[in-house]
Amino acid sequence: MKKAADELSTVLDYAKFSKARSTKPPKLTKEEVPSWITCPNYTKAMGTLERTMERFNSKVGELEQRLKESHNHIESLRKQQKKIDPGYGFFVNTKDAQEVARYNDRLNQTRRLGERINDAVHKHNDIVERHQDAVREAKEKLEELKEQALMAIDDDIVAALDRCAKIRPSPLPSLTMQCSLL
Repeated sequence: MKKAADELSTVLDYAKFSKARSTKPPKLTKEEVPSWITCPNYTKAMGTLERTMERFNSKVGELEQRLKESHNHIESLRKQQKKIDPGYGFFVNTKDAQEVARYNDRLNQTRRLGERINDAVHKHNDIVERHQDAVREAKEKLEELKEQALMAIDDDIVAALDRCAKIRPSPLPSLTMQCSLL
């Protein structure tokens, strides 16, 4: 009898089962089953889920960091552009060739900075798209792995029931003696 109880304690949480009453059985969700029985397949599936999600989360985190850097780069370029923007040129003395050349030079610098800003914005938008794809992919993978983990619980329940069915208490010595006498 002790051997059967020891075997059951490796499969079930005996303390929880002893509190449950047969007249009012507990209502369990699938996620609560691992707290009642040992679930090695579920534990393995959850380990796989954690490792996989760690990789996906690091990828998303890396893209978030790149987004911040890209945003800061664009802002610094815009500040530079504001500093060198010559305005509309209403106050430029068109008779002074040097002043017109300086104005045209600043216009060219502003135009080049504008092009760099546009390129940086395009790169930023590409990073945003990749970040959104990575987040979507991570969510899909999380759902897939959770589903696999929940399916592993089914296998663990079947394995626990099989082990419980195989456990038989040893027969009482007096019964074996009676059987052998017949």
